[in-house]
Amino acid sequence: MPRSIITISTKEPGGIRAVVENYQQSDVFSGYESYWLGSHQQGSLIFRIWTYVRCLCQVLCLRIQGHRLYHLHMAMNGSFFRKMILVFLLKLSRARVILHLHGSEFDYYHEHTSRPVKWLFRHTLKATDVVVVLSKKWQDTVTGIDTNIRSRVIYNYVEPVPKAPTIPTTTARNGDSKLVRYVYMGEVGQRKGIYDLLPAFAELRRVNANVELVVCGSGELDQARQTAQKCGLNGEVTFAGWISGTEKHAMLNSADVLVLPSYHEGLPMAILEAMSLGKCVIASTVGGIPEALAQGESGLLHGPGDLPALVELLTCATDARTRQTLGQNGRNSYFANFTPEIIVPQIREMYHELT
Repeated sequence: MPRSIITISTKEPGGIRAVVENYQQSDVFSGYESYWLGSHQQGSLIFRIWTYVRCLCQVLCLRIQGHRLYHLHMAMNGSFFRKMILVFLLKLSRARVILHLHGSEFDYYHEHTSRPVKWLFRHTLKATDVVVVLSKKWQDTVTGIDTNIRSRVIYNYVEPVPKAPTIPTTTARNGDSKLVRYVYMGEVGQRKGIYDLLPAFAELRRVNANVELVVCGSGELDQARQTAQKCGLNGEVTFAGWISGTEKHAMLNSADVLVLPSYHEGLPMAILEAMSLGKCVIASTVGGIPEALAQGESGLLHGPGDLPALVELLTCATDARTRQTLGQNGRNSYFANFTPEIIVPQIREMYHELT
């Protein structure tokens, strides 16, 4: 029987793909044959169906060859149904299955879906050998669905972001110092809180002209630009689009503050990357974020949708000493909890137990 691990996930750019690429670039799979199968890619309906059918055929071939351990990375909605089919097919063939929950809204999804889907959700989680969750809060949610679900908390991790040539900062309007640069990094849409951030930043701009906002990500860019204009933000917000690699590292290096006022999250890679650089982080108290950042100690946290609190935290972060203290504490938290050296052995231990 081959000593192997079959990873199955979307190959679309985003958090799940970043996690899988992290695994491939570290020594997570050292000593194993490793295969990465794409169950989803963006495109026409026919192309998406073809991608999934191809994945099923590849799984069948690998299972016939004796490959036994499958690590499925799952979000919500369509991703749940795709992985549900795979889970039951694999368990029928007596494979070992890890189901890795990334969907930031999976608790909301389970609470608000229909009773038949709730039943499918619960039995899919129960059927797997291990359900990996990104935070203790999510583990409590999974246990609340069914105490017989075998779950394990494994945090996301990132390599420390290297110091890189930074994007030039802009001189403040009074000519005395540079602007304080706030960077938003994620999908541009309601879930990530962009429509809260723009009016909150406009409030900050009314009392402090020496600030700027850079929005990095794809999604509802036209709608976000229109919102910025309605808020009176004409030259103070830059929409940089989707960035990655060295460009992303340069942007993080240039940031004074990373801000991500999300409504639903798992454990965002951008926050961990900012922490590795010692950057001040403003975020919301959702998902695994409060387990990574302590309010007022290593980060600035607010309740999702709380605009007055967000304005207050944006204002607080204009102080350089505050940013430095919070950033250094966040960096210490990163090196204590979220490096490859901390997380990779946990993943390999799980693989060893299942093989």
